[in-house]
Amino acid sequence: MNRSWRMVPVTAILALTIFAVPMQASASTQYSLHVHGMVAEAYFGAWTSPTLYTEVYVNAGKAIGGNQTSYTFVIADQIDFSTNPNGNVVTLYVGQIPSTALQISSKLSSASLSGAIPVTDINNNPATLWVNLSWTANGSPVKNVSNNNFSAQGFHITSHLDGTSVNASAWGSISDGTIDFTSGSPAQYADLNKVTESETVTTH
Repeated sequence: MNRSWRMVPVTAILALTIFAVPMQASASTQYSLHVHGMVAEAYFGAWTSPTLYTEVYVNAGKAIGGNQTSYTFVIADQIDFSTNPNGNVVTLYVGQIPSTALQISSKLSSASLSGAIPVTDINNNPATLWVNLSWTANGSPVKNVSNNNFSAQGFHITSHLDGTSVNASAWGSISDGTIDFTSGSPAQYADLNKVTESETVTTH
């Protein structure tokens, strides 16, 4: 994979919502879902040096009815291009927990998320990410039906969404205590959703 995918508009990451249940795969970890609920998501990515790209995707949901579980999901990484033009993953965190930390308005006008998220690092050791994010809607919610595939250096996502979405601005911090994976910048992509969705996230 070359750097070009990071330069394209991240609107390619349409409505990637994750009410996830981890399942072990042969050479990877897979998170799968089918859910009905309200979701806030954001993607941050930036070159934090000429050869180091830092990114994070966060997805938090508040379940509506049935046996669904509210959750927070985070995947964060750093890719080093100093010795490999295709990039080497040098930092990786993935975590998903049942969580009611998300506060989201019923009209999808705003949301906030704050808390400590247990994660697994690149060596499968336990770690913690501290999340403190806010969202504000840009415009009015619209009906959205989509099928999407998105590949990054450390993960691949496939999803089907049927619901109501609104583009949003998001800002804040997601940190392991040393690295702020938002790079102190607003999200490149963010939205608020009320959805029914199926999705699979595979880390590798």
